[in-house]
Amino acid sequence: MVAGHAAWIAKALGCLIENAVKHSGPGRRIDVTIGTDGTLAVCDDGPGIPEADQPSIFRRFWKRDRAASASSGLGLAIVAQVAEAHATRVVLASRPGRTRFAITFRTALMRR
Repeated sequence: MVAGHAAWIAKALGCLIENAVKHSGPGRRIDVTIGTDGTLAVCDDGPGIPEADQPSIFRRFWKRDRAASASSGLGLAIVAQVAEAHATRVVLASRPGRTRFAITFRTALMRR
C-alpha cells in the first residue's frame, strides 16, 4: 500500500498506459509493475523517446509531432503533477526498444 490520493494515482497510471499504447506501436508489449517499495512503473518495448525530447515531455501541451497527433499533450504533464502532489517525481529511462516511466510513492502501513 502507498500513501496517496487513490483517484489521482489511478489517473496518472491511466495516462501512462494511454501514452504507452499510443506511442509504442501496434503489437508492442506494455508492462505495469508495482513494487513493494511503492514504485509504480509502466514499461514498453516501443521505439523509445529521443534524448533531445526527454526534457520537454512533461510540459503541458508539448507534443513531438503537432500535426499528426490528436492528443492534447496533457497526459505526461498530469503524471508529473500527480507525482509532485505526492512529494515525488517521475523517473524516465528511454532508449530504442525500451521506455520506462516510474513513480515511487511513499509506502503506508496497513491498519487493521
